[in-house]
Order: sequence, then structure tokens, then C-alpha cells
Amino acid sequence: MVIRILAVGGLKEPFVREGVQNYLDRLNRKWKVSIEELSEEKIPEKATAAQINQAVKRETENILKALKKQEKIILLDVEGAFLTTFQLRKKLMDWSDGGRTTITIIIGGSYGVDRETLQKKAYSLSFSKMTFPHQLMRLILLEQLGQVQDA
Repeated sequence: MVIRILAVGGLKEPFVREGVQNYLDRLNRKWKVSIEELSEEKIPEKATAAQINQAVKRETENILKALKKQEKIILLDVEGAFLTTFQLRKKLMDWSDGGRTTITIIIGGSYGVDRETLQKKAYSLSFSKMTFPHQLMRLILLEQLGQVQDA
């Protein structure tokens, strides 16, 4: 299985970078998993709603430019579907067996993504009703992929 993770923003904390690399090393024993970081828009400290919306739109445009044909796209979104690890495994296997060569998982930036634009193209998946920092979400996603791989 080929899994491509598109993540807005970089990893700042060394412990998160180390954890991500650890999971990537384990996952890549059976699958091909890669992470592509997309630039995060700079937003002023006391940004207006309009400035935030504009930044989110630009980040979403960058995500759209990075998508490739024949990918199954999963958007991590607090409003998405809740799945157990086993249900996620079945979905990934079905999509992979369905002739799609790559599954792309999108992790938005600090303020999320333009849902209206991406929901038309993606399966929307939620890990929780809580909002996690996007750096930490990368680690949580990789841990769950490890659980899926071992199931």
C-alpha cells in the first residue's frame, strides 16, 4: 500500500519529529508511507477573520495543487466520520484493492482547510471531536496507521 500524507506546516518540536520518524521507519517495512510538507501561511498575531479565511484558502489551494490523479483522498476533519481501527483498515484495504495506487491523507494547518472545496474530493475522517495541534495529529495518524498495518 502506498500512503502519502500532505501536511500543512512543519514539525517544530524535536520529540514530535523523533516520534514521526520512528513510526515512518516501522510503517515503511510493509508499506510505502511518505509525508510532504506544504507551506503554512503566515498569519498576524491579532488576525481578523478575513485574514484567517484568506490564509486557509491559500493553504487549501496549495493542497489542491499537490494532489495527483488516481488518488483516494482522505481529509482529516473534526466533522468527519468516526471509524474504529478495524473499520479504517477495511476502508484502506478496499480502496487499495480497488485499483487506486495511492491513498493521500490531508492534515490541514492551524486553522484547518476550506472544507467546502476539499469535501467534494475527499472522504472526511475524524479522530475526535477535539481539535489537536496539526503537528501532534501527524503523530497520532501514524500511530493509527501502525495499528491498522498490524491488525
